Amino acid sequence: DVLHEALQDYEAGQHAEDPRRAGKLLMTLPLLRQTSTKAVQHFYSIKQDGKVPMHKL
Repeated sequence: DVLHEALQDYEAGQHAEDPRRAGKLLMTLPLLRQTSTKAVQHFYSIKQDGKVPMHKL
């Protein structure tokens, strides 16, 4: 992947002290996706319950 190589090159240049940083970042993506989905569901349920107007969030 071109994007994967670009990330590795960038991280190697910016954070040479941690050669595994790009891999660690990639490993966090599924957790971020899961967390993002849960956050959207949470805020949507708050809106549906009428607890806080969505424009206030």
